[in-house]
Amino acid sequence: MRYIVFALLGVLIFASCKQEDSASDNQTATSGVNQSSTSLDWMSINDLDKLDMAGKKGVLVDVYTDWCGYCKIMDKHTFTDPEVVAYLKENYHLIKFNAEQKESVEFDGRLYEWKPSGKKGYNSLARNMLEGQMSYPSIVYYNEDKIKIIAVPGYKKPAQLLSDIERVQKLPM
Repeated sequence: MRYIVFALLGVLIFASCKQEDSASDNQTATSGVNQSSTSLDWMSINDLDKLDMAGKKGVLVDVYTDWCGYCKIMDKHTFTDPEVVAYLKENYHLIKFNAEQKESVEFDGRLYEWKPSGKKGYNSLARNMLEGQMSYPSIVYYNEDKIKIIAVPGYKKPAQLLSDIERVQKLPM
C-alpha cells in the first residue's frame, strides 16, 4: 500500500511540474516579449582570450557541469529573468564554461588541460579560476582588463545574483 501511495505522489508531482512548465511556456509565447531580449548570448570559454574589451564591459564566467542540478535551475530561472538579462547584456561579456570539458583551453598565454580526477575529472582552468574550490555552479568575475576579481560559488536566485554583482562592483581592483 505504501508503494502505491508513493507512486501516486510521484505521478501527481510530475504532472504538476509539467503543467507549470507548460503554463510558463504558454505565458512566454503569448506575452508578446521578443524572445531575443529575454535570452543571453553566451560565448565559449575558448572565446575568453579573444574578447575585444574595447566596450569596457567586465566578463562573467558561469562555471558549471553537465550533472549539476542547480546549474540547470540557474539556466532556467536566474539567467532568463528579464532584469538579470538586461543588466548582464549591458555590463558583461558572458562565458559558459563546463568545468569538466576535456578539450584544452588556452588563456592568458597558458594551456589548460583536462585532468583525470574522481569520476569525471576537470579542466585545469576551472581549478585555476575557482582556486581549487570545485563548487558548481560558480560565477567568476573579471574586470575590463581580464583580471580576475573574485569567484562566487553557489546557486543564485535572480535577486541574489544582482546583489552579488553589486557587491563585486564595489570591490577594490
